[in-house]
Amino acid sequence: MNMSSMSNQPLPGEYPHYSQRYIELVPEEQIVGALVHNKHEIEELLLQIPDDKWDFRYAPEKWTLKEVVIHILDTERIMAYRALRMSRHDSTPLAGFEQDDYTPFVHAEKRSPMSLREEWNALRDSSIHVFMYLEPADLAFTGTAAGYPFSVRALGYFIAGHARYHARIIRERYLI
Repeated sequence: MNMSSMSNQPLPGEYPHYSQRYIELVPEEQIVGALVHNKHEIEELLLQIPDDKWDFRYAPEKWTLKEVVIHILDTERIMAYRALRMSRHDSTPLAGFEQDDYTPFVHAEKRSPMSLREEWNALRDSSIHVFMYLEPADLAFTGTAAGYPFSVRALGYFIAGHARYHARIIRERYLI
């Protein structure tokens, strides 16, 4: 039985304060449903991006649209890994990461829009499966990542909210 569908949204204290801006963007009550719905939202957005916009920067010091999408992918992969470890009740503190240090090594200029869309779909399907069969105790388990407490449930909401946050930036700053 899919127990994760019984989960409610995370409460303050299950995640660091900086995560609030992502978690509040996810109104869905079940994490798996939120991830599935969000998968389709982002997939539609990626399909709407004209070919000439993928290498666009809205300001000289900002990421290209390809780099933004790769950042979404990298962050999701890291958060899903954290959720997997914590859902197995692994209390080993997990390291943080510095997103800006990753960017020079993502090789965005070599990526096609189709490769990014394919990776999005594959990665999100994988993330959905991380959460799909978790029991309430697994979702409630709290570990430490980057020196902050996170429940497994909060990590799932972070994943969906982070993608929505950047989707809004893409619409407002890249697709103008």
